[in-house]
Amino acid sequence: EYDFKCPRDDTELVQVNTPSEITLLTNVIKNLQIEKTK
Repeated sequence: EYDFKCPRDDTELVQVNTPSEITLLTNVIKNLQIEKTK
């Protein structure tokens, strides 16, 4: 899907966006796991 983009341009965007997305996902997963254990 990303073949038409320049890898260097893509990398900068990914580095900026990924951490926050990962944080959101991990928080959601943790919340789901906590609810399951209750």
